[in-house]
Amino acid sequence: MGKNNEKNKLNIGTLIGEYGAYIALVLLVIVISCVSPEFRTGSNFLNLLRQASFNGLIAFGMTCVILSDGIDLSVGSTFALSAIICAELMIHGIPAAAAILIALLAGTALGMVSGVLVTKGRLQPFIATLITMTAYRGLALIITDGKPVSRLAASVKNESGAFLFKVLGKGSFVFGPNDMISIPIPAIILILFLLVFYFVLHHTTSEEEFMQQEVMRNVQSWLVSIQPRSVSLFIPFPALCLPLQV
Repeated sequence: MGKNNEKNKLNIGTLIGEYGAYIALVLLVIVISCVSPEFRTGSNFLNLLRQASFNGLIAFGMTCVILSDGIDLSVGSTFALSAIICAELMIHGIPAAAAILIALLAGTALGMVSGVLVTKGRLQPFIATLITMTAYRGLALIITDGKPVSRLAASVKNESGAFLFKVLGKGSFVFGPNDMISIPIPAIILILFLLVFYFVLHHTTSEEEFMQQEVMRNVQSWLVSIQPRSVSLFIPFPALCLPLQV
């Protein structure tokens, strides 16, 4: 009898450990839905899905960083600063397509700073990205003067390239009888990246092999006491963060 109780406790503990976050999320949704009826409307859930898609894309890159025994605290600040650069460029007359490309390159450069601080500067990822997080957040506040970027819609209203900007951010894929079903475009992009990410993790080098390779490279670099030949560059794009080896 005692063994059965211990086994049941172990199963409950394992269940909470594996699915605790999902259980907490479901309970949170139920509680908020009871408190605020507007929360459980279809339009609100679509808005939440659209807003969560951007964080989901960032989470893919963060997963790669964490699997390589690193951390990047600056992804949020990099995301914000890159988005501000894109918006400011469009307000000042730069075509939307060019502004998006420049913002992607800016996000790449900002992420490279963190990577260089970690690999060449020999700083711990936590410290290096804490520095860049603070710096990028400060730059974003300086550029915007602490105010939201406005006049964006008017600046791209009559521009042909603005279609891409509007579709990626605000568009939806509508289908079904009488167009009843609407899925935000950012959510579709998130699902596509999820499929690619799932394939990379499950059908390429396993997590254990990947970690063993990382450990061996670190040990070899430490033993020979030389600068590593490869530089891990954490490259946070405005909608995706990927660690690259160059």
